[in-house]
Amino acid sequence: MKYTIYQNKSSRDKVANLWFARADIDKEAVTPEQIEELVQRNCSMKASDVSAVLKELSEVLADKLKEGKRVVVKGIGSFKLGLTSTGAESLAKFDVKKNITGAHVIFIADKTYNGATGTYINNLTNGVKFTEAKKYAVEEAQEDEQG
Repeated sequence: MKYTIYQNKSSRDKVANLWFARADIDKEAVTPEQIEELVQRNCSMKASDVSAVLKELSEVLADKLKEGKRVVVKGIGSFKLGLTSTGAESLAKFDVKKNITGAHVIFIADKTYNGATGTYINNLTNGVKFTEAKKYAVEEAQEDEQG
């Protein structure tokens, strides 16, 4: 995984002027067609079968989330809905239409327990290697620090 280094310039932040890494995500997403082709190469399913399964999975996922269920997809993780709301001054003044402002999906990646270490390993990030996308020049850092 590629990363870039940046300096937090927010003067109001407790971590102002500290240096951090951020993921350098490729601008081009992997398309559904590419996923279908890759899965087709790795198993006996045709790309059209993969497409049908993914379409049905998305519909089942949406339906079950709307029912208030947590949905677990083995090897990937679990999904559930969360709410965004504003506060009401009292229980009597709480109005669903006014105070609940939206819903969002909460994703928790699948993990495997490692008995030897007593820790959980995130299956989606296990084995990730880090490489700097663009070398941050020392001269740039000194210029940034001097303003």
